[in-house]
Amino acid sequence: MPSGRKSITRSHVFSFKDHSLLWIPACAGMTVAKAPNLSCRSDAGENPVFVGARSIVSPLGFRLAILCMLLAFCPALALAQADKPTVSRAAHQKLGAAQTLLLQENWTQADAVLAEVVREFAHEPYALALAWRMRGFLFNETGRPEKALEAFDKALELDSLDNASRLQVLADTAQMLVLLERHDDAARRMSAWLDQIDIVSPQQRVRAAWIFYEAGRYDTAALHLKAAVQETKQAGSRPRDEWYDMLLAALYHGGQYEELIRQLLEVMEQRPTDKRYWQQLAAAQLAATHLGLNRERQAAAVLAAGYHKGVFDQPEDLVQAAQMLRQAKAPHLGARILEQALSDGRIPATAQNLDLLADTWLQAREIQKAAAVLIQKIAHGEDCATRLRIGRLFMQIEDWSAAAQHLEHAAGAGCAVVRPDALLLLGMARYHQGRLEEARATFAQARQEPKVRRQAEIWLEGIRSGE
Repeated sequence: MPSGRKSITRSHVFSFKDHSLLWIPACAGMTVAKAPNLSCRSDAGENPVFVGARSIVSPLGFRLAILCMLLAFCPALALAQADKPTVSRAAHQKLGAAQTLLLQENWTQADAVLAEVVREFAHEPYALALAWRMRGFLFNETGRPEKALEAFDKALELDSLDNASRLQVLADTAQMLVLLERHDDAARRMSAWLDQIDIVSPQQRVRAAWIFYEAGRYDTAALHLKAAVQETKQAGSRPRDEWYDMLLAALYHGGQYEELIRQLLEVMEQRPTDKRYWQQLAAAQLAATHLGLNRERQAAAVLAAGYHKGVFDQPEDLVQAAQMLRQAKAPHLGARILEQALSDGRIPATAQNLDLLADTWLQAREIQKAAAVLIQKIAHGEDCATRLRIGRLFMQIEDWSAAAQHLEHAAGAGCAVVRPDALLLLGMARYHQGRLEEARATFAQARQEPKVRRQAEIWLEGIRSGE
């Protein structure tokens, strides 16, 4: 299992070394507060894995939260509802002025007015809480997340906000903590919010899941995501694709492979032509194999079915399918897919792709076919190392004549790096051809190469002893 915190991005990737899957929903369905460097990010360099997202995500957005505060400032509303927190008319005027300046993005004057509220209305806890909350918004908007968090926390510590506002600040600060990469603190604060809120909407569950995911609490994230999906379906709506993507990621990184496979099959019923889910299902089967669940055949079957349905329609898809089939111990199928794709031009006959096809045939123990592919490769350009490799392959099947033909090229003066090995092998090939004098001369040349001197001397001694 991959370790470390995995971040959420819009793409999915696979690693053929450890079968890591990435399904990343880019902060699915969340409003991102305006602030420097608050966009979701992904890192495809972890071969590939998740890295910590740096987004502030607010359920309604800090701007909407600030606008909603105006209701609390309204004197008529405060007088009509004696059980609600109130502010004095003077405090209301100051806060209203600050509100106007904030909406105008006049940060300096707004900060000055809010500082006055803090100084002048220390005897009004509710006014102070509102002022600190607005200052938190201001600090966030001006790229000072640490100070924003401090301001929001002061608003909470005054314990005078109405319950709805308090819960809103609690949720907002949980998401700010993610920006600050304090993921465990963010998860604890989000847990406190969930414990206190009466009804949690599917959208709110997804936002909570994102925070738990960033904290590495994949099982908890998966629980909320599954609930969000189920509740949305029960309401007669279709869950967003990004929700499924994050759920699949959480299940994978939580090691819940059986549930991951079940969810993927369900998603594929609704989206049968989305190649991502075919690839992910195959990779999930391969990941489960490493836990002793023996899913190679299922993985190969998924890839074969996806190929025949035509869902793998891009060159990189076909190459990826072939690589995964190698992992699924189905190299014959992988080689045939590559061979056909190269033949009809769906993937280019690059050196890399030809090497992959040769390696795949070798895994399938088709040495003759592997050699034929490598011969096709050198037709595009002479390659000393490839010539040596072809010679080795023909020697494995005891085709001494073909081996000698390619080893002669690899033993030339222009192939200094591989020449010692090529000379030694060429001497062996000529010996098995019965061309003893040529073999003796070749081994004599090989003896001049420090790398293979000892082996060449042994062969020369053997030839002398046999005469």
